[in-house]
Amino acid sequence: MYYDRFTKLCEMNNVKPGAVSKGTGVSTATLTSWKQGKYTPKPDKLQKIADFFGVSLDFMMEKTDFMYCPDCGFAYSPFSEADAKAHSDFHNRYENAVSVYGKIPSEDATREARDSFIKQFRDTSKSNSERIEAYEQFLQYDFLLDVIKSGFSPTIDKEKHDYREISALRIGYRTPETLINAIRKKHNLSPIEDGYYENPEIAEWVQETFEDPDMHFLYKMKQKMTPERFKKHLEFMEDSYKLENPNDDFGC
Repeated sequence: MYYDRFTKLCEMNNVKPGAVSKGTGVSTATLTSWKQGKYTPKPDKLQKIADFFGVSLDFMMEKTDFMYCPDCGFAYSPFSEADAKAHSDFHNRYENAVSVYGKIPSEDATREARDSFIKQFRDTSKSNSERIEAYEQFLQYDFLLDVIKSGFSPTIDKEKHDYREISALRIGYRTPETLINAIRKKHNLSPIEDGYYENPEIAEWVQETFEDPDMHFLYKMKQKMTPERFKKHLEFMEDSYKLENPNDDFGC
């Protein structure tokens, strides 16, 4: 049982059973008995063989015909010519993107890293330098996620991506103006002064995205207030917002 699947994997990867035995520790006697139908490897040995070929145990045990490419992450059936061609085309785009952008992790790993770094950036117990470094890592993984979502397009502009993200940072209790301006300086962007967003297009996008007209109005009126009055208004609005939206990570 399952030996035909094993044979197919050997053919696809251009390896012989002896190489599988050497790479997995599953004896050649076991593989021979398997071929003769006298023995079916136990799940732990099948798992070693599956790991050797980079497929799931379900694929090895013929519970599914779909496998994931360990490099580009494309799901396909190697038994379908159309699927095999689709994978080949997608994989070529992946390799081209890697030549342009460098190593690209899987989508799940990229999203996990991005989310981890944005949480570190929001952590007010960390120093500014630690938070800035975390934000730089966030920008990198968020950019790679855009590349993945585009189907590995080689024309995604990193500088435009970073500008969009940095320009959308909101001043708040997690992200003070000094921190945002340090990030902007690192990317050769002018500091935020009296305005909330220096780019009208970004301001319009944030207005539509966050639906926060009161906050935008406050920053518009900032230049007419004393620093103490502005700070008091800001703290009041943020406290109100957090009470109304307890699950939102306000400030970024």
